[in-house]
Amino acid sequence: MRRHGVMLMVAGLVAIALPAHASVSVQMEDFRFNPRNELLAQGAQITWFNAGTVNHTSRQDGPLKFWNTGQVAPSMFSSAVTLWAAGRFTYHCNNHPFMTGIVRVPVTASTATLTLGEPVTITMSSSFTFKGYTFDVQRRRDDKAWVTFKTGVGTASVETTPKRVGEFRYRARIVNLSGATGGWSPVTAVSVTV
Repeated sequence: MRRHGVMLMVAGLVAIALPAHASVSVQMEDFRFNPRNELLAQGAQITWFNAGTVNHTSRQDGPLKFWNTGQVAPSMFSSAVTLWAAGRFTYHCNNHPFMTGIVRVPVTASTATLTLGEPVTITMSSSFTFKGYTFDVQRRRDDKAWVTFKTGVGTASVETTPKRVGEFRYRARIVNLSGATGGWSPVTAVSVTV
């Protein structure tokens, strides 16, 4: 794992300063990403190291296209990319489209357990607001189906006070003004007791 203290502007979105432990590196090997599926915290930075013998890139798939590292030569690191929002982001190498990877960023909860009547804050982003982007948030109680909890959320978090006992799961995805979305984030769970 390589540590980075770099700040980066990606797709017009300003990143925030991060603690050193919020950094990971993915290897570009001829011809795959290793690891292919990465779970990162909100606000974490990721770089790609080319351990192969030919140039590679990392470009987030459409329709959002949050990052494009450009060409990364053998034995070189890409610039750092900050993942500030919850979601599931697929990417590929422009030079070798069969090289694919996934970055998953979960929502977080202010607490994992609470008493009925207490509020919980669900955080979708490590930063406050982003011009041109909102979040959709879904909730699932116990083993029931996912339901829309909030749409068009223009803040980094939402607060809710569950009205029932049980386990509540939350997930989110980012949406731009044209309606393009990222994939649903990994889930966070909150247990509500009496």
